[in-house]
Amino acid sequence: MERRVGLFPAGFDDDGVLFCNTSFGDYPKRIPDGSWDPWKDSATGWMLLSYRKPVEASSSSPEYPAENAVDEDIRTIWSTESGDKERWFQVDLGEHCSVEAIQVNFAEFDCVPPSGISYQYTGPPTLRRTIEHGSCLQYELQGSGDGTSWEVLADKSEAEEDLPHDFIRLKGNRSFRFIRVVSHNMPFQGRFALSGLRVFGCGQGQPPKAVNEFQACRLEPMTAKLSWQAIEGASGYNVRWGIAPDKLYSSWMVYAQSELEIGALTDGTEYWVAVDAFNENGVTEGRAQPIVQ
Repeated sequence: MERRVGLFPAGFDDDGVLFCNTSFGDYPKRIPDGSWDPWKDSATGWMLLSYRKPVEASSSSPEYPAENAVDEDIRTIWSTESGDKERWFQVDLGEHCSVEAIQVNFAEFDCVPPSGISYQYTGPPTLRRTIEHGSCLQYELQGSGDGTSWEVLADKSEAEEDLPHDFIRLKGNRSFRFIRVVSHNMPFQGRFALSGLRVFGCGQGQPPKAVNEFQACRLEPMTAKLSWQAIEGASGYNVRWGIAPDKLYSSWMVYAQSELEIGALTDGTEYWVAVDAFNENGVTEGRAQPIVQ
């Protein structure tokens, strides 16, 4: 059974239309402690610094190369070779960047099922679960400016809680070029594996140019196809659409592609769409235009 909970800023516009701001929905967001604007106040301004950056590892399985840990694809993983004793992974951001937060998404790979454990039954008779306290995920997060001298950013080497998708918010204004994860223990004798190492902060360059011209046409009553010219220096694009230029309340973020099919339209309703370009330095919003019927 899979369960996911998403929390997104929501509200009603001046016309009473319900909206939900899901743009960059898997990037860090601010949590309000009072009255706020869901569109202007929720974004931290931090961008993803680690996307497709150079990586190194203590070892890599041929089927699961190190590049997989920074490709922003949850379906791919990196894994060490079997028997690797050092077990570390690092990413080179390419330059010193202001690093604000790091998300470490571990993967379960080549685990050995425990034997002789008793299951705790909860809920329906077919649902069973167990918590194995003697096999916790333990690791250390490090940062460096030169790739030689390392500073411990988070020491989870003796952790006893679940950390499959750990999020570390750094304190103060921290500048690093290299981020490294060192494994101390993987649950159930599994290999050290990552589905994604995500470093958030602010780059030192400029945001990409805007996507001001693109093609948007309806393929079917409820489906539209978009295509645009790739922008130099862009990591990806955030496609926003809605029933008016000022009501682009739906969004879809893509990396390394310049076309998209949207299959969530209402038959007989006119739609507008905009394509925003982004990279590690910021976001440049595009101009909204109607989807051709």
